[in-house]
Amino acid sequence: MGVAWDTGLVSRLRPGSGEYEFLVATALTDDRPLIPLPSIAEVVSGLSLRVRTTRPSAEVVWLVRLLSRPYVGVLPATLPAAVAAGRVRAAQPFPPALRRPRRSKAERRVAWATDIQIGAQAWAVGVPVATESAADFEHIAEILGDLYPKAKPLDVLPSPV
Repeated sequence: MGVAWDTGLVSRLRPGSGEYEFLVATALTDDRPLIPLPSIAEVVSGLSLRVRTTRPSAEVVWLVRLLSRPYVGVLPATLPAAVAAGRVRAAQPFPPALRRPRRSKAERRVAWATDIQIGAQAWAVGVPVATESAADFEHIAEILGDLYPKAKPLDVLPSPV
């Protein structure tokens, strides 16, 4: 059914990148990446802040075209995912201190809320999350396991690239 990619992997999608080559190689297969909506929003925000214009940048236009292709999977947002994300955020409203901070407190909080949404979306449809931030997603998986002890746990995988 695929693997959900976190924002870090999606942010490196560009022609010639390992992430792009992996996406193309696995298109229309059961191993294809599924791109969560919060990852798309976060990447588009970052790209848009870099150019500081009201018009979409060339990178944003390229990404939207890529993600609009029928062979690219976009992970659906579902009501169970939204409810689970809300419950996880209530259980852990602030990011855990799992490593030395590289970002401001506000940036860490936004990233934490986005990671919760990504994890909840993947968990709700029963697919693992591929990430380079395994500790964050393993913590989300642990909270989901506490909240939903009878449900299938969220699996966290390393980056495939």
